[in-house]
Amino acid sequence: MSHWIAAGRWRSGMLLPEWELGGNSRPLRRYVWVNASRCAKRTPLNKVPIADSRNLRSCVQHDAAMLTVDLHNASVLMLGDSTSAQLLMHTCEAFTAPTKSFVPVNLSRSDRHVYSHRLRSLDNHLCELRAGSGTSGRVVLGSFSHFGVTGPPYWAYAYPMPPWLSNTSLGLVRNDIPRFKQHVPNGGDPTVVIANSGFWDISSWWYNLGNASKTWSLQDTPTANYTAEYLHGVHRFVQEVRRTFPRSLVVWRLMHFGKKHSITPAVVRHLNFAVRAAASSWRLPLLDVEPMIASLSKKANPGLGYGLVYGTLDGRHLHPWLNVALLNVILNLARVAHEAAGDN
Repeated sequence: MSHWIAAGRWRSGMLLPEWELGGNSRPLRRYVWVNASRCAKRTPLNKVPIADSRNLRSCVQHDAAMLTVDLHNASVLMLGDSTSAQLLMHTCEAFTAPTKSFVPVNLSRSDRHVYSHRLRSLDNHLCELRAGSGTSGRVVLGSFSHFGVTGPPYWAYAYPMPPWLSNTSLGLVRNDIPRFKQHVPNGGDPTVVIANSGFWDISSWWYNLGNASKTWSLQDTPTANYTAEYLHGVHRFVQEVRRTFPRSLVVWRLMHFGKKHSITPAVVRHLNFAVRAAASSWRLPLLDVEPMIASLSKKANPGLGYGLVYGTLDGRHLHPWLNVALLNVILNLARVAHEAAGDN
């Protein structure tokens, strides 16, 4: 498996973004893509329509036959933050696949409002992407939002700590996330586990060390302190994931550029660089999303977001079209792992 997965470029001459691998890498198969000519009409019409629940289903196309042949009974589990949860949301919406939680929530009706933010989010959900009729071509896609690989204390979003979950990220990996296995075809480990962390770790430092100051920046702290803590957290988290899912291909998703809560391109670039330098000794494949988003051009790829970082909707979460492009890379990754495991 390649050390850096998805190193490539945006395909030239395409209005909507499609990522192709560079160098001597095997070409990506086109499992899913966006077709603007199929989008449901909206008013006013943009050159590239912004995806939402009204047109994801019509704009996103997929090759049902290829999915059926290549990814029958494959499964992908994403462990991360709200960027992973949104990729799940956009995918399930595009495939008209209902989502369901794979972690039971035992709360009284009177207590549910305390955890309303978490209960509204797709923090421990999955859906089944059925390429054709029946179970043919079924791919199970899941997402679980942990608290971060550094801490406690965690990012404020983790609190109040949900009583139906473990109270540490490593505890989540050991005790809660394995419930996903109940929904994996054949009841085994997922084909691929894609882990990520960073936005919530940086936000936690900003909140707990910087007292949520608008002027505090992680760049003002000694570099070695947070870099060493982050690397230690990533390595420890990956080791726990590997112990929990020994038959899965475990991949680390690097951060794309962001903004807010001291999440800046400079901080993201620095932490990604540190993980790249360590990943080889950890034998950890990387899904390198940073250059995918950084290489976008407003001129060549118009209409992709309106956040402080181009390609995002709010400075952190990717435009749905970019999540579709990333999904295609992930499905290609799952195919390679699926073939290697001999499960197809």
